[in-house]
Amino acid sequence: MATQHARFIYNGAGEPQEILADFMYGPDLHFRYDKKGRLSDVLRTDPGGTFVYVWSVYSYPSPRTIIDSVFDYQGNVNDPHPPHTPGTSVYILKMQLDDLGRPVKFLSYDTDPNVPSSSYEVAYDRNGNYIFSTIAGTIAHRRRARR
Repeated sequence: MATQHARFIYNGAGEPQEILADFMYGPDLHFRYDKKGRLSDVLRTDPGGTFVYVWSVYSYPSPRTIIDSVFDYQGNVNDPHPPHTPGTSVYILKMQLDDLGRPVKFLSYDTDPNVPSSSYEVAYDRNGNYIFSTIAGTIAHRRRARR
């Protein structure tokens, strides 16, 4: 297997601004932040490209809620916001955080009414390690304890 490299570029606040892939089929990632320094956008392009094939827009309606709205195949890295192309749907992931700022509840849905919604929860042990997730009250994944 060949070694793969990526170049990290940071802004003046020390936050990642771009991750540029130096290998075939690796996406370039472009990051934007709001005035409070929170992640506001992640744009994925082909290496060296400007057409955005996945654009995640993050919003923070409350201190313990993050909403990720995902636009597929829309926009250019120079656009301030993803264009709302008629006939396309938007995938939305709403995350609820616990008192320590960790994501614990997730609700995903699509603006296309034909796409079913889903929800799940995750739990952490007393050391802050992820231990399991539940879907509709059933344990879907349990992390094995380290020995």
